Amino acid sequence: MAKLNDYLMDKAPKNLCAPAASVLQSADVNKLLDLYIKNIDYVLSEDYPSKDDLLEYGGTSLADHGIYIESQSKLSNRATLVFLGKCHSIVDLSKFTVSNIYVKHNSLLELQVSDNAFVIVDCFDSSCLQVVASGKSRVIINHYGNAEVVYSKDDQATVKVNHKHKNTY
Repeated sequence: MAKLNDYLMDKAPKNLCAPAASVLQSADVNKLLDLYIKNIDYVLSEDYPSKDDLLEYGGTSLADHGIYIESQSKLSNRATLVFLGKCHSIVDLSKFTVSNIYVKHNSLLELQVSDNAFVIVDCFDSSCLQVVASGKSRVIINHYGNAEVVYSKDDQATVKVNHKHKNTY
């Protein structure tokens, strides 16, 4: 574990806050992945740790934390999901699910939102998001960079796209 902690500290950006540095120096992989999700805006904007580092050190714990890299998946009703690299994923959100989803690099996400589900999706880089919303679902999409967003809705569903006109947070 010391090897991982030393490696992450060596690659850490200069603007890393003291509490995060403390966790990096002493935590196990699961605590580090919890920190990754907790500080998702920072880690995505800094690309730290990189998707390659996550793959190398995160192992099987990645999926347990909702992080998918260079993979194909079919998921439903998860609170937090992160897609990095070149993923192709199908996600179904239904009932009263509340979710935050992050799509980065060249990932393709097919998102089906129904019933009373609520989701916020942040799309970055050259990712592609395809949304089908139905029922009384609500979808908020934050569009960054060159991401492609396509959606359809019916019933009383709401889809709102916020064009951020910048590459990251």
